[in-house]
Amino acid sequence: MQKSDQRKDELWASAEELLEILENLSDSVQVVDENYIMCWMNKASEAEGTPRGKIIGRNVLELRDEGIFKGIVSPAVFKEKKTVSILAAGQNEKEMLLTGVPIIKDDKVKKVIISSRDITELKDIERKFLEAKEMAAYYKNELDILKRRQSFEITYESEPMRKVVALANAVAKTDATVLILGESGTGKGLLGEYIHKLSKRKNERCVKIDCGAIPENLIESELFGYEEGSFTGALKGGKIGMMQMADKGTLILDEIADLPYNMQVKLLRLIQDKEVFKIGGERSIHVDARIIAMTNKDLGEMMKEGTFREDLYYRLNVVMLKLPPLRERKEDIVHLMVRFLDVFNEKYEQKKYFSPEIFNIFYKYIWPGNIREMENIIERLVIVTPGEEITPAYLPEHMKNETIMQSARPSIGYGGFKYQMECFEKELFSNYQRMYEKVGVISEKLEVDRSTVRKKLKKYGLNEMK
Repeated sequence: MQKSDQRKDELWASAEELLEILENLSDSVQVVDENYIMCWMNKASEAEGTPRGKIIGRNVLELRDEGIFKGIVSPAVFKEKKTVSILAAGQNEKEMLLTGVPIIKDDKVKKVIISSRDITELKDIERKFLEAKEMAAYYKNELDILKRRQSFEITYESEPMRKVVALANAVAKTDATVLILGESGTGKGLLGEYIHKLSKRKNERCVKIDCGAIPENLIESELFGYEEGSFTGALKGGKIGMMQMADKGTLILDEIADLPYNMQVKLLRLIQDKEVFKIGGERSIHVDARIIAMTNKDLGEMMKEGTFREDLYYRLNVVMLKLPPLRERKEDIVHLMVRFLDVFNEKYEQKKYFSPEIFNIFYKYIWPGNIREMENIIERLVIVTPGEEITPAYLPEHMKNETIMQSARPSIGYGGFKYQMECFEKELFSNYQRMYEKVGVISEKLEVDRSTVRKKLKKYGLNEMK
């Protein structure tokens, strides 16, 4: 009998010790019986807002209906006879994870032990992780772009470009907002990155946004981000905006003229107050970003039309850099050709070189697509030319014809009409002969018969052709 009493004392001591452990857990622990009555709860449960004395002995369904519990898990555990976890709202906008574990006897759930954990902080960590993952993907893409362009430094010899680069060097040392103007393909994006690399923010992020490439219905969420639940389809945890990504770094806004009018107001706020608001957000987010905007459109005309805000224009136009088109910087053409050829030879493991005729054609061509067009054409020539020498035969047709017409124009003011027409005709056939080297091809291109081609070649003392 003495051993039995000793065993009981030991069990009571163990039970009291277990209750003390449960009582002092940081997680809320509750016990609900088969009649949905709250039997017991530890003191951590009181942290959720209501004293134990007002809960123990009451039906949890009634407590839910009264709003004391915003979510209960015990009904699902009684029904399914297994452990169930749910998310529920707690006090002070906390998010709680409720887990109910059944105590089963004779195949019937007699009690449910419920643990409740505040996972608000975990959700914040998850949100920050998703933001970091999203930013990592963005930076990987930017790094890939930089790797592809790492050899494409600003190449120039012409006086117009010397002036632009000198001003870029001066403004890079400041935090002044820069507006870069220029035709498509003149290298506005490269100049913007160049300014960032020379600035005191060079070790921070350089976020580039193409305002014309983002669909209008997505542009606000992409640029400014959004809070969780702010609209149908919003990601859990919300989304960080691209403008916020540029905090402490540089924000390059390509094709700023394509930014919708209602978004221009938000951009103005960022420039003036260094603040952005997420969609659905109730507080402003401080963003310290240096702004570089660029466009190929006439912002002055757009202001007259009412499609671009004057106040935004003057905020952006602290320092203006205007890039000249390639046709106005002819001295740079050969240098750019050599640079691009070196880059693509290395990329495709080739040893291609230009024939002398290629240099002449590139110099005379008017380059409507500017440097981007030259870059694409040289890459194509390196790929499609079978031998090592790149000749005019592999140039795009439009480029050959345009160059011929440019070079075949006679000098105005020398000789009469007949003389000038003969000069034009001689230069025309001379260029076609150099380009195509066959009478049949020239006949087809000029839409004349072969005998006419032969007569003209003979008349102007040009070489006989097959």
